[in-house]
Amino acid sequence: GINAEYMGELMANYSKTEIGETCKVAREGYLRAIRMAQDVADYSTVARCYRFLIQCCSSRDDCLPHFQAILSLLPNLPKSGTDPLYPVDEIRWLLVESWNNGVYYYRLSLLERAERWLGCAVKLCRLLPEDDYSNTIMTQYSLVLESMQNRSNFKL
Repeated sequence: GINAEYMGELMANYSKTEIGETCKVAREGYLRAIRMAQDVADYSTVARCYRFLIQCCSSRDDCLPHFQAILSLLPNLPKSGTDPLYPVDEIRWLLVESWNNGVYYYRLSLLERAERWLGCAVKLCRLLPEDDYSNTIMTQYSLVLESMQNRSNFKL
């Protein structure tokens, strides 16, 4: 039979314009199978599938469940030395996307949504090797939370 990794590789080769809702559903099924089995060696395929699903979402809020699924998957993955098997560049991409979504909602004064997205970015940041970039994110997150508390009755 066809294994989940092979199906994921096939689906990763389609573009957004070539596929419709059917392929999106198939990718979601593939990713559910991976979360259940967690024995797939090619996490770059998993990353491409998640990126595709995120980019297919019609709104920022629609893609939040994909970020949450990734966050539940990543801490459980084995590591190669000190590096996660999930591509580090993809984790950085997810971090930037979630941070930008948080800033977007912050500017609209939708503080609970902003905190959800910024919190997601911080969790992703903790999965990366520590560097100046992650220190900057953590510092900025603290400043934003302080500002949020000053702007309203926002409680963490």
